[in-house]
Amino acid sequence: MRYQRSRNKFRPQNRKDTLGSKDMEGNFFYEPTQQLDMVKNLINGRFSVLLLPTKLPEVQCWQIFAYNKVTEQIESLNIERSKDGLFNLQGMPATSTTGAAKSGLKFNGNGYVELPNVVNSDSGTLEFWVKFASLEDQILVDASTTFNPIGNADPILNVKYFYLAIANQKLRFGFEDATDKDFVLNAEQPVPSTRYWHHVAVSWNYKTSAGTAIAQLYLNGQLIGQLKDDKLAGSKPTLSSLFFGKIRPADNKGQPEHKSTAPFKGKIDEIRCWSVARTEADLSASLHRRLQGNEPGLVGYWRCDDGVGTRVTDRALHSELANANHGSIHGAVAWTWSDAPIETTEMSQTGFKIDNCTIASGISALLYYQQEEGATGYDNEPKPLKKNARVMLTVGVRKVGEGTIEIAVIDFGVSRNGKLAELPSVIELPSITSGEQPMPLQTIDSTGLSVSGAILRFAQFRSSRLNSIESAPLLFESANGRIALYFAAQDEKFSVAYYDPLTAKANYSLDASSIVPVGKLARSLSGTVAQFSLIRSADAVRRSISAGATLKLGTTLVTVKERVAKDATTVAIEPIQLTNSIPEGTAISLVEAGSITLVARTAGSLLDTATIAVENGSTPTTCTITLESTLESTALGIKEVWQDVPRHAEKFVRVLNGAASTDETDPYYYDYANVDVVEGPNSNPALGSLLFVAVNDRPQGEVGNTPAARLVTDPPTRSARWIADVPGQAMRFDGQDDYLAIAASPSKKLNSDNDLTLEAWIKPTNIDKTASVIHYHHDSDYTL
Repeated sequence: MRYQRSRNKFRPQNRKDTLGSKDMEGNFFYEPTQQLDMVKNLINGRFSVLLLPTKLPEVQCWQIFAYNKVTEQIESLNIERSKDGLFNLQGMPATSTTGAAKSGLKFNGNGYVELPNVVNSDSGTLEFWVKFASLEDQILVDASTTFNPIGNADPILNVKYFYLAIANQKLRFGFEDATDKDFVLNAEQPVPSTRYWHHVAVSWNYKTSAGTAIAQLYLNGQLIGQLKDDKLAGSKPTLSSLFFGKIRPADNKGQPEHKSTAPFKGKIDEIRCWSVARTEADLSASLHRRLQGNEPGLVGYWRCDDGVGTRVTDRALHSELANANHGSIHGAVAWTWSDAPIETTEMSQTGFKIDNCTIASGISALLYYQQEEGATGYDNEPKPLKKNARVMLTVGVRKVGEGTIEIAVIDFGVSRNGKLAELPSVIELPSITSGEQPMPLQTIDSTGLSVSGAILRFAQFRSSRLNSIESAPLLFESANGRIALYFAAQDEKFSVAYYDPLTAKANYSLDASSIVPVGKLARSLSGTVAQFSLIRSADAVRRSISAGATLKLGTTLVTVKERVAKDATTVAIEPIQLTNSIPEGTAISLVEAGSITLVARTAGSLLDTATIAVENGSTPTTCTITLESTLESTALGIKEVWQDVPRHAEKFVRVLNGAASTDETDPYYYDYANVDVVEGPNSNPALGSLLFVAVNDRPQGEVGNTPAARLVTDPPTRSARWIADVPGQAMRFDGQDDYLAIAASPSKKLNSDNDLTLEAWIKPTNIDKTASVIHYHHDSDYTL
């Protein structure tokens, strides 16, 4: 579309110029287009496209959901919208300095990760990020075979080895060809540090154009070792699956002496395997960036972002494979937060399956906003206000072994960068059988965004097709803010279900009283005390103290009985019996009540039963706070232990919200290594708590050891929920002259000589007087 007179996209020639597909002479406008080849294997029009907002008004992101008939996944593609309205395929590098790798794998020497045998070509590259716990001799990767004692087989000839290890604080790559020719490549310099993440890569080529075998070893994108063999190399031997963290063979028979056998200790992230020998330039260009998964030669891509479970998902997009090369965790390998320096771009692609279900219809998606009540307008009355952006996805699914098609709904949180909450590669959706039910929480990702979802058993779908395009459930945002889900029911009726997005967040209160200096005790106190004398010190606040206020004498708290003028030197208190004397000169302070409000990050009633406990820290000025969600599903439980958090209210809030400084010279410094995420996703504590946002109403207060109390305990916090029935009509009565008569001559069926039940739904505007709801006077007489 262009302006017809000026033939320009943006500038009309004059006020009469209008947009059109042709110019004034009838010639068509031809525009460059883009074809997204990463969206592939489509079938029957099963895709949906949205534009998502970001924190910058002029920047939006394309969000594409597409069903891949080969992988049987719903693929999620997020691309920044370019200035011309198309696609910014290059993306923009992340500006955050906190690292974007999210989760990784932590090895303690008692476990390993097994990846399928993808080292199956005569040339290839294996690369990953690693953070060593120590530089002692240890095995990193092993794909060696196990000795097979057939006949009089020589173990040295029987076993084929392929490994990457640390030896003498240097990387070592050992491998051999099918003719048992050995190659051992040692790095020229040691690994520089255990403090930082390092990118390790090894490439091999058994058959180069020159007829020689070559292996190259890289550290942080730089070549640190190379080995060439002048003799013609044989082909690559048949190897086993890759073990990360331990040697693969059950024993050392046939294993070379130059191979380390001690297990690996440290962290590993972002594992990639290629069927081509990558160059130094290739590695340097991509080692700090996420891949899309469709790069030429990429045969395995394990981002290690699952965060939970025992599967390590392969994110490579295998167009020819229905099943990817997923890895598995064995033993004591734990998911952990990873700050490996891997930047995400504004283009990302993931995929997921709905467990035990097949996709049976088109896809529909909708951007909407969660609503919360807030006082606004001239009357300052609570009204629904749009809050967090979310994306709802619907698709017809058929459970394995069942013939009925039902509608599956997945509801994603949206970040300020226009990204959806991360979802596991396989999700198991529970069923909702009726209306007035909130959607069950599926996961909370490492950034605190939530995903909910369910299969609506009350919304049975009848799929149809027009010109090879399948019908799909349709989502529409109503004028009243409700989400309408339109679908063709099994009985061919046009049906609708409503989703009410109005919700709220649980609030908890922590005591954060402030201490104001008043003076010092003029003389010591002991026994029963009803008053005392004080000396106003230079730093004391010159102000009156009201009756009922709390004073702190050292560690003893007393209650003021009568108002104390700002220059008074005698204070009357409620009598108190002292067990120990309070010496002369003890500091006297006024305790002013204050609080810190902890607001749940996740809306709804999920955190209504959270527990928040404050205990002593390692010093008098610090505390340990434990935040724990007590969700019904243990898989969704989150427990954070924040140690040695400053009690000072302002500093406390900064720490919990991820706003504390990492500079040790800054007065607002906090070491986020003190935070232990015991349960839940592997989040970065430096970004703040996953459970709560802290709000302070008294910056100078100090957090006490009292447990947090929920501000509103009844009823439960409101959750967004499905409403299966269409809202009906009601009658409104003014309480004066309005009434509804059934008929002038009512049927005798309304007479009752025996027991009788009357029922009605009512919503009274006031209840200060008696009123008749139903009255019958004929052969019988009764009133409700």
